[in-house]
Amino acid sequence: MSGTIGVLALALAMGVATTIGLLVLGSMGWHGSIFLGIIAFLLLAAFLNWVIFKPLPKIENGQRVE
Repeated sequence: MSGTIGVLALALAMGVATTIGLLVLGSMGWHGSIFLGIIAFLLLAAFLNWVIFKPLPKIENGQRVE
């Protein structure tokens, strides 16, 4: 459970950084930057959750075992 919370916290931090970056550097309005920050949060949370918690295949002697 704490791993999932960590993934969500990391994705939230990246979403906030995306929002602030788009506001400051991208010369984008509030609505657009918040929308893209939310999209970045959702995509990063789903991607990190998949990458970190996906079960690994069994490997013996360098070969995948089914």
